[in-house]
Amino acid sequence: SRLMGAEIMTYPQGEDEAGADAALQERAEALKAEGRRPYVIHLSEGHPPLGALGYVDAAKETLDQKDDFDVFVVASGSGSTHAGLLAGLRGAGSGARVIGSCVRRSAAAQGPRIGRTMKRLAMLYPAAASVAEADIRVWDGALTPGYGRLGPPSIEAIRTMATYEGLMLDPVYTAKSFAAVLALVESGEITKGSRVCYVHTGGLAALFAYEDVIASRL
Repeated sequence: SRLMGAEIMTYPQGEDEAGADAALQERAEALKAEGRRPYVIHLSEGHPPLGALGYVDAAKETLDQKDDFDVFVVASGSGSTHAGLLAGLRGAGSGARVIGSCVRRSAAAQGPRIGRTMKRLAMLYPAAASVAEADIRVWDGALTPGYGRLGPPSIEAIRTMATYEGLMLDPVYTAKSFAAVLALVESGEITKGSRVCYVHTGGLAALFAYEDVIASRL
């Protein structure tokens, strides 16, 4: 981020999304006072999930290229990516399953969060209202030991993807989402012969922050 000229500020309470939003807004107001035009990307559930609309479009674009996927697997954190992808698929007429791999909270907490995000998304994208509760699928088998921390499934996912595909996964999001692919294929929840779209959401730069941790586990 610094290479690209970003100014980095931190907020100490990782689970206090409303507090983080208040800090963001405070910073935005200070920038406005300087004559600048900030764009705030909120974290908490008290705001419209504008970010989800990007994945509504991503779903449509994906189906334009290949429309016979059976399963999509994606990281599920704030909920916007997961909800937007699922709503976009349903809005485009696809019945493919979407499985969100939990990166921040348990499946018991994440499932309802996606449902709430979907309701707010429906105000921006009406097709989201057609998503059934049973369509919201989450998996938390790689969540332990917690957000931004690596457990054995994530390490194995990083190693497997790098070895066989030459693609890098980040420790926070994509390692846990690809760990879901490996585990769900092994368990049979994703059946042999299924057409799976694994959604790589980026994060390559995060690998540098975890260099020592990853090196010690390989």
